[in-house]
Amino acid sequence: MKFKRTFAAILAALALIPPGTAGAQDAGWDGQVSLRGVAAKRDVAQGDEFDSSGLGARAEIGHETRAGKTSLRIEVDASVFDYSDTARSTRESYGARLGLRQQVSKSVQVGVEVRHVANQITVEADSSDQSSLRGEVTWEQGKDRLRFYADYIDRSYDGAVPATGTGTRFGAAYRRHLGSYHWIEIGGALEDIESSNPRRGYARQSLTADYSLPVSKRARLRFSLDHRRWKYDRRTVLDAPAGKRRREAVVAPGFGIALGGSKGLYGQAKASYEFRKSNDPRYRKDAPRGEVVAGYRF
Repeated sequence: MKFKRTFAAILAALALIPPGTAGAQDAGWDGQVSLRGVAAKRDVAQGDEFDSSGLGARAEIGHETRAGKTSLRIEVDASVFDYSDTARSTRESYGARLGLRQQVSKSVQVGVEVRHVANQITVEADSSDQSSLRGEVTWEQGKDRLRFYADYIDRSYDGAVPATGTGTRFGAAYRRHLGSYHWIEIGGALEDIESSNPRRGYARQSLTADYSLPVSKRARLRFSLDHRRWKYDRRTVLDAPAGKRRREAVVAPGFGIALGGSKGLYGQAKASYEFRKSNDPRYRKDAPRGEVVAGYRF
């Protein structure tokens, strides 16, 4: 029901655009389709270990309308993922997004975005629906770009016991352009979710670093380093004194290659290794992950 209401709101917002203005500065349609293969020896959700390897497909289509310094963009997407583990059901997910951006000066842009995703995986649950509202400020000058954002998150968890969760995410990212497809970016975020089911609540901090190095006109090497640490509100450590809460952290270096451009055929391949730390011995196992994506942008 939330998805239907969100999608209806997006269509209603588009209807408010004067037809003449929208048509005169129509930036047109774009989209992409892709296939994905994942090899992941281990994954963790809700305290359970499972194999998250499998094959998936995704389709996305969007439309952008511009009027002077203002732009309005709508996107819808759908994906399916078939796990190699026969004990896990095939996952189908759907999303919709509406974003409004305003250029307030030569170097500053502000934006607001509403988004809904159905049946997604999150750190505290393996199936949930999420609606979110984001505010964003971007400063860009020369080769430098700095972005700040804040999200309000509302989640509804699937499962035998109905539950909801709400919270916030604050983050920032800085990118330095070194040339065509040549850049380095660092970012960080703070996230806090409170839930009607205390086991769902958590607080998380994350830091990321990414580097793109072009090796030919249509190929880039990618290097990444992710660090995340989180604690649960009411999940306890096995065989520990009563009340000791679980705390976990992950460091994951990665290496990959990206092929193609902004239009046409493209491909991506990435390998990473997750080094995991936890005060609960059940969740200390390190594990590799590999992913390959092939698709077409139009």
